[in-house]
Amino acid sequence: MGGDPLTISFIGAGKVATSLGLYFAKNNLNILGFYSRSFDSAKNASQLTGSKAFKNLKQALEADLIFITVNDDSINKVANDISKLKTIYLNKIFVHTSGALSSLELSLLQSETSCTASLHPIQAFTDIKGSVLQLQQTVFSLEGDPQSVKTLGSVLDQCGNQYFILSKEQKPLYHASACVLSNYLVTLLGYGFSMLDHMGLPSELALKSFFPLIESTLDNIKAHGPEDALTGPISRGDIQTVHQHLEAFKKNQFYHTALYKQLGLHTLDLAKKSKLQNKDIAFELSELLKEDHNEK
Repeated sequence: MGGDPLTISFIGAGKVATSLGLYFAKNNLNILGFYSRSFDSAKNASQLTGSKAFKNLKQALEADLIFITVNDDSINKVANDISKLKTIYLNKIFVHTSGALSSLELSLLQSETSCTASLHPIQAFTDIKGSVLQLQQTVFSLEGDPQSVKTLGSVLDQCGNQYFILSKEQKPLYHASACVLSNYLVTLLGYGFSMLDHMGLPSELALKSFFPLIESTLDNIKAHGPEDALTGPISRGDIQTVHQHLEAFKKNQFYHTALYKQLGLHTLDLAKKSKLQNKDIAFELSELLKEDHNEK
């Protein structure tokens, strides 16, 4: 790539591509343009970033750094479409933004002069404006061959973002953790609110009442980490309170105790690391959470 300014293009012009393009442009990186199956999407992204809307795939390959920002199932297909163009790629870096997949998805595009990588911003992309603002604080993961990781690291350094490097083998477990910390957190909150719904509390009032507790919990985790942020009956070794919870499920015909008990056992493991040192109480809690309470 020599000493010339690095040029960037995007194949796919959805929220991730447009947000990254706009963010990179705001950090004085040279956005060449966008290609998409929907030309209107490419045009919209190009207008926001002051770049070009490409009418064909080959035009996107003129950049030095080519982001393939499509859904996971389409990444390999796009790589195959590019390889069919029979273009000679000199000093190109092809990179996708999947959290789950490694750069092996782009192996068709790897050569003596071109390399591949995956770059994953650890955030959820909801709307473009909000995502661009959030990208200022986002940490990225990088994976790929040394040259591509070095170049992408330089891009993130210019933007002021922190990043860390993964191996290909680490990508699935890394992504599983992201799903638990994001998607499953939403599911967990839905489970908690379903108890309030079961007892007849209006959803709007439930959200308003308990959201400060949720926010303060997240703040404590951010400040102190999960072990020190843990509170509640299990961390205190309060066996009677946990027993009352399980009896309340049965009495109120809230037949969803299996998840509560599984979460309780994992909470117990966390509590034993620092908060709950009494082994006898920990054993009693473990036995209580393993008992059959006629859950459905």
